[in-house]
Amino acid sequence: MEESKYSIIEENKMIAHFMGLEIITDGINHFDTKFNRLKDYHKDWNALMPVIYKIIWLEGYDDPESYDEIYGGLTNALIGQTYNAVILFLENNIYNKIDLKKSKFKYYEKQ
Repeated sequence: MEESKYSIIEENKMIAHFMGLEIITDGINHFDTKFNRLKDYHKDWNALMPVIYKIIWLEGYDDPESYDEIYGGLTNALIGQTYNAVILFLENNIYNKIDLKKSKFKYYEKQ
C-alpha cells in the first residue's frame, strides 16, 4: 500500500471533513465548530468505525484495493493498517485536489 504524503493531523482533518465537520484552529490545537477537539482517528477505533461505515455504504465507488486493506485491518484488529487504507481511499476516490494546510478544505469530488 502507498504511504500518504500528509501528516497525521492533516489526515485526521481530511477524515473530519469527509464526516461533515468543519475544522478550525487556534494555531496550536484543532477543533470542530462546537469546539470539540479533532478526533484521533489514527488511534481510536471508536472514532474510526463511523468513517469505515460511511465508506462501505458510499455508492458509486469501486476500489477493491482500499476495501481489501480496510477489511484486512479490521479482521486483524490493526488500526494502523485500517487507518492508512481509509486515507488511501479518501485520497484516491473522494479528494482529487485538496489543500490540507488550511482549516477550510478546497476539494473536488470525483464525478
